Amino acid sequence: MFALVFLAITSADYELWACGSITKGWTPGQNQNASGLHRRDAQGAWTHPGYDHPYINAIAADPRDPATLYLASGNGMIRARSNGTQWRIMTGWDMTEGNGVAADSKGNVYLALPDGIGFSPDRGNTWTRRETGLRRKYTQAIRVAKDETYLVAATESGVFRSTDQGLHWTQAGAPGEMTFDVVQSPHNPKHWVAVAQSGNAYQSLDAAVTWTTIAAVPKVHTLYNAAFDPQKPNRIVLGGWQTGVLLTEDGGTTWKSILPNAQVWRVTVHPATGAIYAYVHEKELLHSTDNGKSWTSAGLPGGVIRDLVFLQQVAQ
Repeated sequence: MFALVFLAITSADYELWACGSITKGWTPGQNQNASGLHRRDAQGAWTHPGYDHPYINAIAADPRDPATLYLASGNGMIRARSNGTQWRIMTGWDMTEGNGVAADSKGNVYLALPDGIGFSPDRGNTWTRRETGLRRKYTQAIRVAKDETYLVAATESGVFRSTDQGLHWTQAGAPGEMTFDVVQSPHNPKHWVAVAQSGNAYQSLDAAVTWTTIAAVPKVHTLYNAAFDPQKPNRIVLGGWQTGVLLTEDGGTTWKSILPNAQVWRVTVHPATGAIYAYVHEKELLHSTDNGKSWTSAGLPGGVIRDLVFLQQVAQ
């Protein structure tokens, strides 16, 4: 006989990683303290692995080695091994100012750039360009679908899709829109959400092939990112400038503002507890365990945080 054992996912299984700069009170010409990569353990304590770096935009973990992180930075792509403590710039002078980064289990790494998309087949060691078909090359974010059969990119002229590891791209949605983020549901792999500078939000229910506007989203100001609740399929949050944080618990039919008028760079949801985390410009990271009825500080005061990513804890 065989016994089935179910392991509960707890908050102790995850750490929150953030990247950005502590800018409040900074004087030009002086070093920016504690800028770059930040790591918050399950007990809420922050550490600053790696080096002070003024301009890191995005974080992605290597699926084959979760202790290796890929960082989209002003230098291009940085590979940070040993839980973010050993850094190496992997791109050259022709691939800088990285906006977003993604990796798959085959060792492919994709870098979203102001002038296109960089591609590495060997975990960042060598690079080429893969941007054929993009109408305007500025790319803000790039994602690998969970089944790794296609890619989705958020660009200056909308959402694009590729089925050949980025060799060719086709327009999928939001034509003419400066899109800042695109995310895939952890529950329904065919469900994607994208957000735009205009304040519009879009969704796809057919694996990013076609997109429609989410009409119920209140159009306030720029939306910077979206995040699904890994535990509840119909719970999604959006973050934006002056928009604050928007929450739906019915899959997007209705939305409510739970941090109104705030200048939010990034919002995410804890994979185990469902707590919502939002970074307010040059204030602090806030978190709520009651759907935004109340918020408490989670640290990192006075900065600009460009990405918030929960990753499973990796042993030192």
